[in-house]
Amino acid sequence: MDKRGDQAGDFNVAGLAFLGGNAQEVFDNFPVDRILAAYNKHLGKDGEPAELIGAEAGLKATNEEQIKTIYKALVEEVEKELKALEEKVGSDPKGQFYAGKYKAEDAIKQLKAVVEYLKTKSGLDAAPAAPEGEANKEEEKPAEGDNQMEGGDEAEGEKKEGEEEAAVDPGAGENKMEAEAPKDPNQYDGIEDYEGWENFGGAILRQAITNESFFDLLRAHAVSSEFNVEKFNPGPLTGACALLSTLADKAETEKKDYWLSGWVTQEYLDSLNDAVKDGSHIHFPWLVAGWKTKEEALADLHFPEPQKKENYVSVAFNVTQAKAFDFAKIRVISQRLRGKVTAADKSDDTFVFNLAAEDLDVQTVAAWLAAKAAPVTPEEKPAEGDKPAEEEKPAEGEKPAEGDGAAAAE
Repeated sequence: MDKRGDQAGDFNVAGLAFLGGNAQEVFDNFPVDRILAAYNKHLGKDGEPAELIGAEAGLKATNEEQIKTIYKALVEEVEKELKALEEKVGSDPKGQFYAGKYKAEDAIKQLKAVVEYLKTKSGLDAAPAAPEGEANKEEEKPAEGDNQMEGGDEAEGEKKEGEEEAAVDPGAGENKMEAEAPKDPNQYDGIEDYEGWENFGGAILRQAITNESFFDLLRAHAVSSEFNVEKFNPGPLTGACALLSTLADKAETEKKDYWLSGWVTQEYLDSLNDAVKDGSHIHFPWLVAGWKTKEEALADLHFPEPQKKENYVSVAFNVTQAKAFDFAKIRVISQRLRGKVTAADKSDDTFVFNLAAEDLDVQTVAAWLAAKAAPVTPEEKPAEGDKPAEEEKPAEGEKPAEGDGAAAAE
């Protein structure tokens, strides 16, 4: 695994971590998200990973017992992360960060909001109803800073819909693309609720979109399974990631044009520049969450910005003709986005790339493994003793017939 694989667990990079762009991390066309295959193996199943999760169109789950298992593991992990974060920052979280991206006090609010929403809406928990004012908590936006816990499996809280984002940190304007402070595009008033166990996947995605830190938590875990195929260890987040992978795949109903944006390291930027030069492909595992307009995508780069901006560069992708679906009114979701980086430009301090999406091959994992295991057949050679007849030579003094070795004689 190269350095980019290590960096995929960084919450500042997790949202756009991709495979491809250099020889070390070329996508091998595996038929499903590896997080889904890992969950399949973790459960001791030997069937096709794509058939593991009971799901149908509309982000609907069909296996209640399966959802109960995923729910329990996810909620317990978020609660564990919340407790660890509170102990880490103590009674005065001000000035402290979570994952180098989110303010600690905001992250704590987010984690609490995620747990409350999932418990209240899923109907899977015997806990009492959420306290009065929970509706407002759901609308909270994610904090700007956080210190990621070891392992990259940190849960984050949820953005509260309609609540104004905290002001950008003093000094963050040094790398702003525009003189005026951009308006936070993360406005989620009145978006759809997802209630009941069959809608639990939609509830998770709702929290991930309205809480960017929660999305980072999940995607960092999912992407790590792609960079660490042999060494990856499934954990409490694996089931939730596998569920979203399956549901998103079934929800992609049409091809769309949209924008992606985020922060990456120099290693990722170098890979993108190589992809442009070589005309090669890149692959975004699991889910990516885009915007309908370029203006929204560029504005979102500031909400939040990395704690140490000098270690990152901002990038945006103009994605065309990608399988996707709309979500939360203003977002666009793609699962397993693959495309060719055809051009690059720059908008102020942000590197802008064009990504022409391409469909992935549809096949089973069994067929993929069989093809990979098949020996490479060398160019067929004649059997021993079955040598081709030598070209008949003309008798001495006889000229070769026209077209019958004449060229060779010239």
